[in-house]
Amino acid sequence: MSTTVPPASTGKDGSLADGGRAGAPDLVQPATAQQVPQPVAAPPGSPGFDPEAARLKAIDTFEKVRPLYEDFAEVLRSILRETLSHRKIKVASIEARAKALDSFGRKASLADENDPS
Repeated sequence: MSTTVPPASTGKDGSLADGGRAGAPDLVQPATAQQVPQPVAAPPGSPGFDPEAARLKAIDTFEKVRPLYEDFAEVLRSILRETLSHRKIKVASIEARAKALDSFGRKASLADENDPS
């Protein structure tokens, strides 16, 4: 996906006049109950924890909101590129991505007593 961001306007002190948004579209919406991943019934490490069920549920839930994260990554990359260019800061590259579904599911299936979410 490609997003075109208009040039940023700056104040006298060189700061971005639009609060650092650099004309970014309003793609980020507040989370709703259906967007927020729900915890697995049994926390990781407990006798009832099913890693495969956790993986499948995580993939299913994340798949519904992943396009939002893809858009968010692209907007952030555009903002960074425009801001760095405006300040004449040279960088080799700027990468942005949303986590892959299989990777997200794999991480969700790992039992971790310190971070059951």
